[in-house]
Amino acid sequence: MTRLGLWIILGVLAFAAVTLLPAIIGDDARDLQFAADILFCDGDQAVLSVNLSEAALAKGNLGSVLSGFCADSRGNRLAPIPASHFADWLTLLVGVGLIGILMIGLGVFLRAGRSAIVAVAAPGPSPASVNAARVRQRDAEDVAARSQANYQRSQIVPSVPQAKAAASTPDWMLGMPATGNASQGAASTPQRFDFGEATTSPPQTDLQTQLNMLQLAYESSLIWRSEYDARREALLRQAGIVSANQG
Repeated sequence: MTRLGLWIILGVLAFAAVTLLPAIIGDDARDLQFAADILFCDGDQAVLSVNLSEAALAKGNLGSVLSGFCADSRGNRLAPIPASHFADWLTLLVGVGLIGILMIGLGVFLRAGRSAIVAVAAPGPSPASVNAARVRQRDAEDVAARSQANYQRSQIVPSVPQAKAAASTPDWMLGMPATGNASQGAASTPQRFDFGEATTSPPQTDLQTQLNMLQLAYESSLIWRSEYDARREALLRQAGIVSANQG
């Protein structure tokens, strides 16, 4: 309906232009003269004049703006065209134009109503679809966050452990003998210092060592019992210790 009303208005404007253009332009629009001839003079030649001056427009009279007469084929004037004829023609054009405007307005109103009905009748998103959309969005965000974390983790360069630098010798120890060896020995094994405390077991003497070796030889069957006794007695006698056998 909107399109039909638009075509009606365009037709009214085109008909008015075809009718009045010969009177406004002159001989250049002589080919369009047939419209005025049919409309105002029933086939005879219509001679129209349009006066758009300020004085004619100020009168507010249609006859002062638009006038004309009918003539025969020879150009002889037959009868003037009455102003009422022009008024009826313009009223008809205005009425048809108003009909076109009303049709356009009605078409726009109906289209808006149909759009509203379709919008109301259209099913809205169900809660299930809304929840599914939220779940998909959350999953997409999780995937994006995981990808970003993996990318950042791949960009981290692992730190290479550096070997500990050797302990530097203090300035006050420079020039002292066996400074390097002492530092290395201290680093490898701790050194025990003896400050003169009494030991739990006294050191072995030469006599005790000889007696132990003699005992070991006898137990290993390297000497006989008699030889063991003789040598033991001799060692004890040399040390000034009386043998238990002599006592």
